[in-house]
Amino acid sequence: MNHVQIIPLPEGLKTDGRGWVLFPFQNIPGPAPQADLWTLHVVRSEPGAIRGNHYHPGSAEWLHIFGGRATFHWEEDGQVRSRVIDRDDVLIFIPPGISHAVTNDSDRAVYLWAFREPSDQPDESRSRPIV
Repeated sequence: MNHVQIIPLPEGLKTDGRGWVLFPFQNIPGPAPQADLWTLHVVRSEPGAIRGNHYHPGSAEWLHIFGGRATFHWEEDGQVRSRVIDRDDVLIFIPPGISHAVTNDSDRAVYLWAFREPSDQPDESRSRPIV
């Protein structure tokens, strides 16, 4: 996977009167990704906030945005692209070296969880703002 992938997961989202539960990797093709659990993080993003605006030179990242409307931005092939995420059943794959950011377009807090895949290369977030 060399490009950003935005993967709808309607069969991975189980809903009932109590709310929803998501099994994000049960319905994607191929094996489940490996996770570097030291990089697992959960973020609360306030209205109008920009999160990310960086890239990871040595590892791929998986991202799930939920709880409101947000826009995912990424730079690929020299172009900045954007996609509105207004559903809880979408998973995003970001290859190494791709600048990315999330803007909260909602009038309430939006949440995300993310992790990076293990890599034998040193990895750190580096700034390359696109938004």
